[in-house]
Amino acid sequence: MKGLPATLDELPEIVAPQGLDGEGPYTEIVIPEVFPPGSILVFETQLQGYDASLDEFCVAGSQQAFGDLDLVDLNVILHRSEVEERDATSGVYGAYDVPGHGRLVYCGLEGWMHPLRHIMKYNDLGHSLCDHLRNGSWALDYVHQRLNQYVINLCTFEKILMKHLAKWRASPNLPNQRNGSRNGSKE
Repeated sequence: MKGLPATLDELPEIVAPQGLDGEGPYTEIVIPEVFPPGSILVFETQLQGYDASLDEFCVAGSQQAFGDLDLVDLNVILHRSEVEERDATSGVYGAYDVPGHGRLVYCGLEGWMHPLRHIMKYNDLGHSLCDHLRNGSWALDYVHQRLNQYVINLCTFEKILMKHLAKWRASPNLPNQRNGSRNGSKE
């Protein structure tokens, strides 16, 4: 099997006009006039204002944070059902309620993965969780406040989490947090 016959044709450089609309600045990619079916256009993008050290920072300390945790600690961090969490916290915390989406399946970090998997799979940046994260830091505050009450082996984990949250809060793109409580606690 040799594949489909193909040719590689160099096209003149494509000028990508930039504009501004109600949602902010954008760049428009215009397909050339001669572009037969089955053609592929490859282009490169750059993120503006992106801190290149952010990826490395996010994984820094992860071995240390999880190194001393036992299975009970991991259950607290990753899973914990609504009922377990309400029982363990005398009803103070439950599963996080994302406006427009509903309560997460788990109180722990795995609870966030169900909507995040959908967002990543379908590139659904209009998802209610994305909107909620754009509007403020309530979700991150919930994660921190919920874990802060557990004084078991989570001290190292929490310190590293706080370091990561501080960096996120220092981001120039962080929206002003609007008034109101947005967590799984009683209101």
